[in-house]
Amino acid sequence: MGCYGSKPSVVLWILTAVIVLMLVAMTDIVTRITYVITGNTLTVKCSFFMKNDFDIRHIKSIKPSYSFLASAGASLDRLAIRFDNSRDVLLISPKDKQGFIDHICRVNPNVVVLEK
Repeated sequence: MGCYGSKPSVVLWILTAVIVLMLVAMTDIVTRITYVITGNTLTVKCSFFMKNDFDIRHIKSIKPSYSFLASAGASLDRLAIRFDNSRDVLLISPKDKQGFIDHICRVNPNVVVLEK
């Protein structure tokens, strides 16, 4: 028995449990990202933590992005969406990027699709 008795093992178990819970939460967030288009609204959901609605009629442009910035995209092969009157960019990674772009353009034919 060392100087600390059994306390290091309890601390180690608690630390391990906290790390495992954090990894499970992060995995849940990354694997449960969904993009839903309903009418003129694009809804982005990340697990049960985040839900944001965006008006498709205000999308100005869409272009491919490989940015390292944190976003609602589970990969680095994403789309950067810019909105009217905003400098903010929404980075997302739909599975069917071309199908997603086509759907957005049907709702808002004024969207400019840019190449990288």
